[in-house]
Amino acid sequence: MDDKDKEILQLLQENGRMSLSKIGEEIGMSHVAVRKRMKKLQKEILRVNPALNFEKLGYRLTLISIETENDEVREELVETFQDCPRTILLLNTTGEYNLLAVMLAENQNVQESQMGQCAIRTHPGIRRSEINIGEAPIKPKNIQYAPPLKNKKTAPCGENCNQCQRYLEEKCIGCPATQYYRE
Repeated sequence: MDDKDKEILQLLQENGRMSLSKIGEEIGMSHVAVRKRMKKLQKEILRVNPALNFEKLGYRLTLISIETENDEVREELVETFQDCPRTILLLNTTGEYNLLAVMLAENQNVQESQMGQCAIRTHPGIRRSEINIGEAPIKPKNIQYAPPLKNKKTAPCGENCNQCQRYLEEKCIGCPATQYYRE
């Protein structure tokens, strides 16, 4: 990847719908040359996906640092929560904690549920965890996220929303992947 590729990527981050002609105009290349570069980038490293502005949606983020008993527990958590519709990022880390999870929450009640009942941090094999509450991200403003279809009876993490006390008390809107989700 050279400087022209980086310029193309920068422009696409600002406006993913920018025309090839406009990109070429901005970086001093023909639209044909830009198209060739973009095809190469798409083949090797670039994926075009929708991204949502969490601030405009009113979404919040929960950052959860986790120390697991061993690598097997960490791998099990990753396997379980990689399909969670609220998981934005799972990252193996070094230092005090060995896993970082970034989860989205549609509102404060969902965020509270993430800290307790249906939370990655309540699974067996976790020595300790630390939670940081966040609002919408400052950078990047937009994050890749596509709400799942509401068609499952059980959440990907194994929780049953229709049996959850917080859900029954209407303190949680349920998992977006389940038929119990209250938008």
